[in-house]
Amino acid sequence: MEVVSSLPNNEKVILVGHSLGGIGISLAMEAFPEKISAAVYLAAIAPGLSFTTAEFFTEFFRRNTGERLLDTQVLFDHGPEKPPTSLLFGEKLISSRMYQLCQPEDIKLATLLLRPTKLFIEELASESLFAKERFGSVQRVYIICKEDEMFHDLQEWMIEKASIEQVMTIEASDHMPMLCKPHVLFGCLLQVAEKYV
Repeated sequence: MEVVSSLPNNEKVILVGHSLGGIGISLAMEAFPEKISAAVYLAAIAPGLSFTTAEFFTEFFRRNTGERLLDTQVLFDHGPEKPPTSLLFGEKLISSRMYQLCQPEDIKLATLLLRPTKLFIEELASESLFAKERFGSVQRVYIICKEDEMFHDLQEWMIEKASIEQVMTIEASDHMPMLCKPHVLFGCLLQVAEKYV
């Protein structure tokens, strides 16, 4: 937010959000639409004008029951009757459902860097977070990763719910295309840059 807010008035950027980063770029689009020429959701959570992040997590947990989450810990800091507050991805989940097409050294590094990921479900539950004249004025692109076991069929469901019109696809990519398909990802981002700059 600080970087985008500090841009000169005549400069615009293209934001790319990966995974949970889709939430961050969406909030930046609402705050600074005049400074963003396009937003790219890379296998990311993509909220919409009437599609909240809380809705995504409800569907995510409905489709990803305990056995599909493998050794991931779902944390409930405010009690089990409240929505989950964070996730701590497990090594088995990372190696088999997120980084399964990546090099072993990338998987090893990822497991060494594990920490709880805050979900902000209650904070982001309001439909009024995004306005059509602000968030809705920024061009949105979604890049589907076809072998993404983490978001699997959620990607197309989100695209429809969030009304994203431009969609690109990276074949044979897990949840981490920047590691398993970096050249293809670069090509997609270059196409977006050529179209929106």
